Amino acid sequence: MQIKQNICLSPSKCQTIVETYFFTYTAAVSRIKTADCVILRVNRLGEINKSLTLFSRDFGLISAVAYGAWKGTGKLTGATDLLMLIKAFFYVDPVKDSWKLTDAQVKDDFSVLKTSLKAYYRASLCSEIIMRTHGGGDLGASLFELFIETLKELDTPDRDRLDYALIQFILRFIRMSGQMADPGTCQVCGRSLSPGASAVLDFHSAGFVCPVCSSLPGREGIPVSPGALRYLAFTEHVSFGESLRVSADIPGRAELLRLCLVLAETVVGGPLKAAEAVAGYGRERDRVDSFRTAGLEP
Repeated sequence: MQIKQNICLSPSKCQTIVETYFFTYTAAVSRIKTADCVILRVNRLGEINKSLTLFSRDFGLISAVAYGAWKGTGKLTGATDLLMLIKAFFYVDPVKDSWKLTDAQVKDDFSVLKTSLKAYYRASLCSEIIMRTHGGGDLGASLFELFIETLKELDTPDRDRLDYALIQFILRFIRMSGQMADPGTCQVCGRSLSPGASAVLDFHSAGFVCPVCSSLPGREGIPVSPGALRYLAFTEHVSFGESLRVSADIPGRAELLRLCLVLAETVVGGPLKAAEAVAGYGRERDRVDSFRTAGLEP
């Protein structure tokens, strides 16, 4: 004969069981993260895995491992290529401080961008700036949105817009980080730069100085034309899309590109590898460095 016995738990015991279950469930859920990310760097890890550097809106830069992604039949293989915008699903181990990519959905592969070396090099330069500045620090979502907007502009068959997309990414990133000097004011004497006057981008302060102050001992930099100064001042107050409709002639565009690359290298604190691949800039920087070595103004 079987005797059934009812077990009655005290209120405190019931509360303990509920709390234990709740905290166990919460801990498991907290290890699962989801984010929109752009893949900035891909390296092979072992025989079949990928080590990824991703940039996300919510978590900044992420280092994660995609197991099996290097294998041609892996489910993550086609969703973990360079410069892809994906919805990423991660498992995070807080003890080891490691992120594992468990699944990914491709939102945009920027396929047009990857058919043009010119566009690809400019996208690579944007990626390098983000990585060299540790995801822009506290800029977070605003830098992520700027990066996505830039990639979409680079992912176009209109080759005339490519340089302007890169120029605007650099200028807006520097402004967002609070390191952009006023193009209408001399950084040395504080006087307003006269309309139609030229200036010099000073290497030491990364600011614009008037012709008089640029001639002082110890000053060196590159000349900035009145047209470039007007471009900087005007595009500061318009949207990203509107700024791309402001164009210059080919010499003016080359000057703006050179100017922005010098500013970018000043902000990151050293040479940018991808800058060498941007047309003509490597030769120009060598020319500037040779002038510096000789103690002359470029």
